[in-house]
Amino acid sequence: MLKGERYEIKDSNVVHFFFREIGSSSNFRKIINQHINGLLNTNGGVLVFGVEPKNAKIVGLQVSREGEDLLRRDFDSTLSSMCPTVSPNLCRVEVSQLQDAPRIVVIIKISPAPVGDIFMNECEQVFIIRRRELFGPLFPQEIKELVIAKYREEISSSASLLSPVRQLSE
Repeated sequence: MLKGERYEIKDSNVVHFFFREIGSSSNFRKIINQHINGLLNTNGGVLVFGVEPKNAKIVGLQVSREGEDLLRRDFDSTLSSMCPTVSPNLCRVEVSQLQDAPRIVVIIKISPAPVGDIFMNECEQVFIIRRRELFGPLFPQEIKELVIAKYREEISSSASLLSPVRQLSE
């Protein structure tokens, strides 16, 4: 990756959110808290820090090794406070060094949660992603609709397991 070039999105079906800066620790935790919650509750996606949101140009972050460790700690702490606990295989943090500058880009990849799981943060708030935007916290009726939609998805995906297999006669 080079400073100033456009961030390459390898799969256009995956939702990407770009952030120019991380800001304070509390700001980073808030972004993680809401966006990861929303991405887990829908179809997954990617958070990229150090990229201009308007044009996807790489600007990089000037973060020391100690600062990088603090980011990872804040990330882990935020995930551990979610309910149910987020499995480590659902979220992954990658740090990429820019080739032409002493800066980094932080990439957080989030897989969709298993069907049936609804994640909420430490304040018992639920977020989702719709039309590539963050929505939430959801109201109780919206959470009920989300649960029903996930239940229907699970039933339709297991319908083939429940229907009898027809054998072809010879």
